[in-house]
Amino acid sequence: MKIRSEFGEKVFWRAFKGDDTIYAVGLKEGTIDRGATTEWRDDSFGTIKIEIKRGDSIFGATLSSAGQQFKMTDNLVVNSSGQLELEKPKFSGQKPGRPIELKDIQFIDNRGSSTPATREKTFNISSALSASEGTQQSHEHSQTWSVEGTLAGNIGVTPPEDKGGVGAGGSAELKAGFVDSVVDSLQNAYSKQVEKVWSKSSTDTFNIPAKALYIMEAAWCVNVEEGVISYNGEQTTYSVVSEANEPDITLTAFETKADYDKAKKDRPDLWTWLDSHKLIPADMK
Repeated sequence: MKIRSEFGEKVFWRAFKGDDTIYAVGLKEGTIDRGATTEWRDDSFGTIKIEIKRGDSIFGATLSSAGQQFKMTDNLVVNSSGQLELEKPKFSGQKPGRPIELKDIQFIDNRGSSTPATREKTFNISSALSASEGTQQSHEHSQTWSVEGTLAGNIGVTPPEDKGGVGAGGSAELKAGFVDSVVDSLQNAYSKQVEKVWSKSSTDTFNIPAKALYIMEAAWCVNVEEGVISYNGEQTTYSVVSEANEPDITLTAFETKADYDKAKKDRPDLWTWLDSHKLIPADMK
């Protein structure tokens, strides 16, 4: 158990058994200065109750009476009003972050037909996420967090030494217990937002020339929000996807060898994609 104090002066704390109703004999007691944290652990007690008094002794005015039961593994805070409560991660400093760019490539092969064709295609941003690399905004201390197994953002976006970044002074090495609490809070706060972003899709109809291979590249721009999350005296920066814009769709027709030669020279990324999907005729390589 940890108790951190945000109260404006020193406080006295005393713990009792979880089933105590008289509060005459305490199990453990101590004082906490403003901004300081105290720790106590005794697993022989399943639950405990704690009272908080002003000053440094049992004779101070009561700020928070014993009554609520807490577990020995709880992290608690004496708030600025002197009330004892479970500590919860706090969000601050939200601002726009660097957007993520994702691309989904699809094709319609009409090379075996002598007549034009009309096709409808749906682009799912989740497919673009799966197909894209380099979507993580990270540094050496950063790690991703997810919602239902889908990328939601990063924890530790800005290094602590980055004085111009969001949350300068955040924790460099993120402790496992701190990360678990932060991720739980991020998921509770942003799960619907994240799910909405990655469920987005766009459908369009394309007129395909005869004897042509038609490549459609859907470029999605996913906006990102950054902020600071603090818990139990530690803090770090975080990012989360906030919304996705409609995709910008680029169309490229491959009808002649010149089209393939141009792609090989000017678009090596597209050429690699075509080759990996076995869409380049032997006589066009």
